[in-house]
Amino acid sequence: MTELTFLTEINDERKGNHLCAFNGFLEDYLETIEESPLRVTLKALEALNPDFRIMVGYHFDIQTEAVSNQIIRYKDITKLPSHPFILPMFIYGKDSKEEVIGFILASEEESFTVLKGLYYAITENKALLESLRNNIIVAHLNEDTLKIITQLTKSEIKCGAAQRLIDGHYYNDLNELKAMVKNEAEALQVRIKEDFKEHKHRAPLIYKAVTSWFLMKKVLYVQTMMNRHLLDRECAGDVKKQRHQAKLNADSVTFIAYSELWRQN
Repeated sequence: MTELTFLTEINDERKGNHLCAFNGFLEDYLETIEESPLRVTLKALEALNPDFRIMVGYHFDIQTEAVSNQIIRYKDITKLPSHPFILPMFIYGKDSKEEVIGFILASEEESFTVLKGLYYAITENKALLESLRNNIIVAHLNEDTLKIITQLTKSEIKCGAAQRLIDGHYYNDLNELKAMVKNEAEALQVRIKEDFKEHKHRAPLIYKAVTSWFLMKKVLYVQTMMNRHLLDRECAGDVKKQRHQAKLNADSVTFIAYSELWRQN
């Protein structure tokens, strides 16, 4: 696994690195968790390839010099403590043809758009998984995902096609994605106010909300810039027009300001 040495060498909490809960063989991770639907699904993944590894709870920073982060114009993200982004689960290894594959996964309680945002953040220029950008899929951990990962592991399908299948469960086009993200962002504004009533310690809630709004903005920006139909049909091939629309789409994701979150009653 020479191409993956940069990942396998990352220490976890067992070796004093509190920015990563676990990084090792999936088989070993299964020994640390109790019987549950999650364990059953992960066990099925381990059966596909006993050499699969898993990284859990990896904390990281955004690449502040990356162009998209500057364009998104959400300064609150720079006010958080270091390493505010958390990758829930990343399973990685090789397929049947010895090609590197990886899966960014989370339970279905987590936002799919935020999960996609994490993918864009951790695969952009100079980020940890930049070199694996085209070898990774993002998905909720469920039976449908298990079937797709099985196809990937057997080299029956490529990551790009697999991701399109997964995305199609959530949205069919850019307009549907935009509506979904906007609704999600607004729902988070309502939910966090309710969560404040139940939790004394606001910091974790605030950090998660701010990173979520940023990642929602990032998803809309990147997906708009990747949309060939928009570029060819609506922007007449003009990338500047497309970039302007991407900015507008990112700006349409509303949020509660960081300073106001701390002042909420």
